[in-house]
Formats: sequence, structure tokens, C-alpha cells
Amino acid sequence: MLYYIDISSKWKMIFDFIVILSTLIYCMKIIYQLCFFGFSANYIDDRYDKLLDIIILILNTIYIALNFFHSYLDKETGEIITDTKKIAKHYLKSWFPIDFISSFPFELIWERSHILRLLRIIRINKIFKFISFVERVSLKTRHFIALFRLTFFGVFGTFFFACGWYLNSS
Repeated sequence: MLYYIDISSKWKMIFDFIVILSTLIYCMKIIYQLCFFGFSANYIDDRYDKLLDIIILILNTIYIALNFFHSYLDKETGEIITDTKKIAKHYLKSWFPIDFISSFPFELIWERSHILRLLRIIRINKIFKFISFVERVSLKTRHFIALFRLTFFGVFGTFFFACGWYLNSS
């Protein structure tokens, strides 16, 4: 039997949280650039922007690779699947296309691909999968999760609304 990552692995949950947090920061950066600079070439990435892009690319690549070995709960039978072939098939059919498209470094292939960069915003929906996973693993964190959801929608909703309002006014 090949190696697999346990469904309740704490280090995988921490790594998922780091990936989601970095993705949210990156999505905020993309929305900010879109609203204040549009699709023009007025915004030039400095070395910190490029470093952030590389770090997020590495994190997402590791995240995708680890998901091919992360066990899951079968919704029909209720059993935990640890067979790596079944895990890989399940991941390829479910989240892999979203993860791949939202993580693919289009800007390295096509310069000035600001529109293709927006595809990374798709990855925000992973936060809901992460929240439901945390709720299943630990009943003690339900109040924390409710507070996190409220904070997420409050902060990021306000940010996206404000950027959209600015874009509309300019």
C-alpha cells in the first residue's frame, strides 16, 4: 500500500490554511491592481510582487501534489478512502481542474496577461471546503468558524465592494 495523508492530519490542515491565506492576499492584490490601474501597463510589478507570485506558485504546486495523497470521506458509504488510486481519481474529477486553472502561472507564459490572472480569484471557493473540513474534524471550533466566516465576509466583502465602487466611479 502506498502512503496517504490522513483526513484529520493537523499539519495538512495548517498547510491548507497557509495556502488559503496566501491565496486571499493574492486575490486582494489582483483586485487592487484591477481597480486602481485597470488592464493597462501602468502598474509594474516590483521584485516583491514577483517574489509573492513565486511563493504562491510554489505553495499551490505543493498543495496540488499533496491532494493526490489526501484521504477523503466517501459520501455514499461513509468510509474513509485511503487507496491512492481512488484518491487520485476523486481529486482529478473534483477539485483538480479548479486548482490547476487558478494556480497556473499564465503571466510567466504570456506577458501582460492581467485578464488571465483574474482566474486565480476562482480559488477563493476553496475556503468554504476548508471551513467544512474543520467543522467535521473538530466540534470545539464551531464558534471560531462562525466568527471566521463573519470576519471573512465582512472584511473581504467590504474590500471587494469598495474596489468595485472605485472602479465604477472612475
